Amino acid sequence: MAKGMAELKPCPFCGGEAEIVDNGDFVDVSCKDFHCRGWTSCLEFKTKQEAIKAWNRRAESEELKFTRQFIHEHGLEFALASAWERRKKDGK
Repeated sequence: MAKGMAELKPCPFCGGEAEIVDNGDFVDVSCKDFHCRGWTSCLEFKTKQEAIKAWNRRAESEELKFTRQFIHEHGLEFALASAWERRKKDGK
């Protein structure tokens, strides 16, 4: 990582290692874990610094700490199924 650039915090969902993804049009940060990638790769920024700042802020969220604990206790597949059922029930 370049000098002066903030270090990435762990994934807010699974606690795994995060990575910077720069596709040329935008910069994103996502979890390296294949199962989390779809949940975490949804932020698009112009610079790496912006992406890291947003990722690290999200990683500290109380709601995501709860989500991470729920996944840890019940497993990712159950958590995904629960979220999908809730969205379906809410008509989303």
